[in-house]
Amino acid sequence: MEAILKLPDLRGDKDRQKAMKTSSGVSGIDYISVNMEDHVLTATGDFDPILLLEQLKKLCSVKIVRINSQGKYQNRGGTAGDTVATVKLDLRDEKDKQKAMKIISCIPGVYLICVTMKDGKLRAKGDFNPIDVVDELKKHFPVKLESVFTAKVRRRATTMAGTRR
Repeated sequence: MEAILKLPDLRGDKDRQKAMKTSSGVSGIDYISVNMEDHVLTATGDFDPILLLEQLKKLCSVKIVRINSQGKYQNRGGTAGDTVATVKLDLRDEKDKQKAMKIISCIPGVYLICVTMKDGKLRAKGDFNPIDVVDELKKHFPVKLESVFTAKVRRRATTMAGTRR
């Protein structure tokens, strides 16, 4: 299931954090991303989109852009300099996954959270300090930081007709 929702009332980092925290409380969500430029929230997983919609309506106005029953995680790129941190967690059930997502959603600068229960990995992307992620998660779970890197924006080399490079 993939739900793409427009949240026109989101104004800043605090509103984005509240939207991510609210979304992470819905059972079955594996992936949450908030694009502040377009004011769009994308959620993917095995969840009830109506429940997500009702929870977000308590926070701000919500418009449905698309709900797709065949949703898959897609890498939506990012900006140059974004930090991507991958953390290995000991997640026992859905409740632990929701708790981890809520913890990460409170860290300023994080705009993408993806949790895979199969291998117990959490991936966060945004403009944040990865040590903050580890410190916050250590309070609740055994944590192992697997990787941290800076994402680069991929651009195609464009050539104009008749010019050589």
